[in-house]
Amino acid sequence: MNKYGRNLIKHVYNPQNPKTGHFQGPVFFGDTDIILHKMHGSIDEPRSMVITQSDYIRYLAYLNDIDRGMPEYFRKMIIPQFTLLFLGYSLEDWNFQVIWEGVLSQQANLNLNKDAYALVKNPSHMQTRYWAKRKVVVLDQDLTEFARKLAEHFNLEIPQLGIDKNPEASEE
Repeated sequence: MNKYGRNLIKHVYNPQNPKTGHFQGPVFFGDTDIILHKMHGSIDEPRSMVITQSDYIRYLAYLNDIDRGMPEYFRKMIIPQFTLLFLGYSLEDWNFQVIWEGVLSQQANLNLNKDAYALVKNPSHMQTRYWAKRKVVVLDQDLTEFARKLAEHFNLEIPQLGIDKNPEASEE
């Protein structure tokens, strides 16, 4: 990401880590920083994955726990005040809706009016209208196609999608 003048800062929720709620990174972020919070774990860390209903219940139960939950700085500063892009989430999932309601109440408490964005393939008109009222702009886009276009634009490699770097672009 530094190649594009952006700094990627990553935080992975990990229920196996008793200090997962402690963010290991800068407290202040710049305009070129991209913060990636993987709230359901990461495939790179299989034990961190939130998969079962029990995992989701524990995640929500620990959400505000300073040691085991989402870092307080994320909950109170980053999420309410920065632009969010949801990738790979079903907006109909009850756990997502619970978390988003918390975000909306935090924004209301801070008197903020920020929209977030979500990529959804073939959203219904009803779904788009419902989420617009919940401050989420639903964009009709296939996530895999979005990843491909992004990879092509930035000359990135995504082996899982069969995308190799464009040798001509890397010579520029």
